[in-house]
Amino acid sequence: MSQPLSVYVVDDDNGVLQAVLAILGRPGTGYHLLGAGPDGLAAPELVADNAIDIFVCDHRLPEADGLDLIARAKELHPPVRTVLMTGFPSPEVSLRAFALGVDALLFKPFDQPKFLASLRAACSGHRVFCDEAAGHVADFLRQQETLAATGTEALLNEREIQALRLLGTGRTAKEAAEILDLTEATVATYRKNAFKKLNVHKLQEALNKLRGGGGAETGEMTRRG
Repeated sequence: MSQPLSVYVVDDDNGVLQAVLAILGRPGTGYHLLGAGPDGLAAPELVADNAIDIFVCDHRLPEADGLDLIARAKELHPPVRTVLMTGFPSPEVSLRAFALGVDALLFKPFDQPKFLASLRAACSGHRVFCDEAAGHVADFLRQQETLAATGTEALLNEREIQALRLLGTGRTAKEAAEILDLTEATVATYRKNAFKKLNVHKLQEALNKLRGGGGAETGEMTRRG
């Protein structure tokens, strides 16, 4: 019989934390809870020091960003499998989690079968994102294909594309900067550089080019956000 996989959990929502602990505490799950709590600042080092198999972390914590903690944990202990939980689904969170190599992404609320299925998939080497997050990633990849088809794939970097998308939802540069964890001046620079690369002068023109000439970018992103 194989040894249970060790799990470390961080979530400042006591209700969610207790639900997760109850799931992992049931016999026969195949997991061993090695630690849990609301404070994630020391979690990456604890994960590395104890060679934790699975690190489950909430996204928004009082003193930290869960994705930053996951990135640090993977840096210190590359074999760790990671699961991100969030109650604030957005394309930005989905894409950042995808780029960081998060193994599973769950939007709250979720049930026991979904939670355990995510752990199993992550441990088997598969990446499993909930339907909404998978849709965000699929939309992004389709847009990348469009850029390739129109010959503009190499023009914009990921941050420039993210800035344009957020501004296209009607968010201000300040709001976009807060979401992307950048300064307002940096977002303005990304917008300026993107306009120059795409040879446009207006935001809608830039969004149209990202869509390969279509004009639905703003509306689609607004409905998601």
